[in-house]
Amino acid sequence: MMDGGMGIGRHTYNVMALGDYTSNPLKAAEIIWKMGKKKAAANGAVMRTSVVGLLKDNVASNAENICKLTHFDPRCVGSCVVVSSIIHALVFEDRILDYENVIGIAKQYDERIVPFIDLAYYEGLDSLCLDDEKSMGYTLRTLGAALWAYWHATSYKEGILKIVLSGGDADTNAAVAGAILGAKFGINQILEEWKSGLLHASMLHDKVQNFYAMYR
Repeated sequence: MMDGGMGIGRHTYNVMALGDYTSNPLKAAEIIWKMGKKKAAANGAVMRTSVVGLLKDNVASNAENICKLTHFDPRCVGSCVVVSSIIHALVFEDRILDYENVIGIAKQYDERIVPFIDLAYYEGLDSLCLDDEKSMGYTLRTLGAALWAYWHATSYKEGILKIVLSGGDADTNAAVAGAILGAKFGINQILEEWKSGLLHASMLHDKVQNFYAMYR
């Protein structure tokens, strides 16, 4: 971990660096959160939990638990559950969660999520200030970008490009939005050059196939 830290967020690193992390990861995450005066709400969890939406059951509880392996703040947990629930509804029910649905989920976790849902639903992408230097890694900015794409983008390409060109933590923001847009529009709507140029494509394809075999 010490040699390969370029792809890991500071918060995630701090949690996983605790000596007893492997024996009690949720406790380690809670300790780091409390040491930071319960202020840390980074986007490292919401970027990795989209896949939970592909489970047939217990989506919310699984998203919560996976999030808390590193990110204990309720804003992080709520972000993960919202994204996973959106993807689950798209894949299993062919249904778009509307504004009221998403607000209802968010309020179960933290009222501070609501203003970012409002910005995503009622305002443009610029209102989310994704390139704010002091808070670009905030989970609610990443969630807001994904929700904006979910409700307003007319294609996979449009949603991804607008988010990336907004700057900030662009790869994470696009990862979350891309998961939702992929579930909404389907793999055939992803540009062929984006798919063929994907690094480690064969390895990722194998992981997808293994996951599908487990849960089909």
